[in-house]
Amino acid sequence: LTVRGAMRQEGGGGGDDAAVWVFAYGSLVNADSAAAQLGAGGAAAQAARLRTEAGYARAWSFRSPTGFTALGVAAAVDAGAARPINGALLRVSAADLPALAARESGYARVELDAALFERPGADADSDDGAPPRPWPRERVHMWVPDEHGCPSEDCPILQSYVDVCLQGFLALGGEVFAREFVESTGGWCEWFLNDCVQSRRPWLHRGKAYAELDRVLA
Repeated sequence: LTVRGAMRQEGGGGGDDAAVWVFAYGSLVNADSAAAQLGAGGAAAQAARLRTEAGYARAWSFRSPTGFTALGVAAAVDAGAARPINGALLRVSAADLPALAARESGYARVELDAALFERPGADADSDDGAPPRPWPRERVHMWVPDEHGCPSEDCPILQSYVDVCLQGFLALGGEVFAREFVESTGGWCEWFLNDCVQSRRPWLHRGKAYAELDRVLA
C-alpha cells in the first residue's frame, strides 16, 4: 500500500514516556474503548479532522477474520476521491504504541504531518477564556489496513460496532459531528447485520440513546 504523505514506522519514537499523538477515526473515538486500551490517555481526546489534502478516504473496508467488516482508511486513487475524515486526536505515551499495534492487527501504522489536521467547526474559533488545549506540532500516528475488502454476506457491517462508533462521535462533537462521520464514510450497503441481543427491543441492549443513534444513521 502506497500512502501519500506518510511513512511506515515499525518502532516508537523517543523513550517510553514520550508523548505521541494518535488519530482515531472509528471505534477508538469512543471514550470507553479508548480508556479500555489506553487508560487515562483516552480521556484526552480532542475532536479533529484530517484534511482532504492528506489524500485519504474512510470506508467500511477491513474484513476482520472473525467475520465482520470494520472501518479503514486508504490513500485515494486520485485527488478527487480524497475526503476529509473526522475523528479524535489522542495524546498517549509511546509505551502504548505496541498495545495499540496489537489491537490493530491487520493494519499498518503510518505517520502524518500534524499540519494536515484541523479543529472542526466552532472548536476551531473557540475563545472561551480557557487555556489552549495541547495540539500536535509534528507527527501523528494513524493505522491503515494492509488489505481492503467490501462488506459482504459473510463479512457484514455490524450494528453493535456502528453503535460504538456513533456513541463516540456524539459524545465528542454532538449530532453534527456524528452525521459528518456517517456522510464522509464510504461503503455503506445492504450487508448490514443487526447483531444486538433482542434486536426488536433495542432499548434493552442498545441503551436509552438508541433512537438518537438511529436518527443519525437515517
